[in-house]
Amino acid sequence: MALADKSTRDDAEEQARQAIERGAHVLVYKFIDPITDSFVTAPMLGISPQIEAVEALGWQLDRFSAVEGKVGDGEHIAVICLFRR
Repeated sequence: MALADKSTRDDAEEQARQAIERGAHVLVYKFIDPITDSFVTAPMLGISPQIEAVEALGWQLDRFSAVEGKVGDGEHIAVICLFRR
């Protein structure tokens, strides 16, 4: 796993942990991933470990939405996930 991937996974895990400590039962989290080729069907390797890290803390992915767009100097996809516990 690349260092950037580990960092974003750790950030998502920490935010999910803090939500649990606050007593939250709903967590909405935005994951951002660069698009290497929008015409290819493939795994989203940058986002999958982040979702797994959040779910490992007891959150369950309930719904999600995705949108592609320009961020900075490149194309990215934002995946907005609603988790419940």
